Amino acid sequence: MSHTLEERCRQLMIQRKFEQCQKEIETAMAENPHGAIPHNLMGILLEKESNHILAMKHFRAAYAKSKQYRKNQCRTNHLREEGGAFCLLLCRFRW
Repeated sequence: MSHTLEERCRQLMIQRKFEQCQKEIETAMAENPHGAIPHNLMGILLEKESNHILAMKHFRAAYAKSKQYRKNQCRTNHLREEGGAFCLLLCRFRW
């Protein structure tokens, strides 16, 4: 069974395999430089690693790259209010 990038990254983040997750995301960015999904995932990963400034840059890139990710405006506002990756993961993956 083939899993989507989002599903694979979710599992890797749950398992705290951040380096492997980052490699998967970077590969996806190289294969599809205009894709919003890899940037959104990188933002979530960076949030998990407490790199809030770089995470916001990736959320903005995802926002700019796809109408599908216009919801990121809500996520970035939510991030500013709540200040944590866990909130983002709840919003994105609906645990």
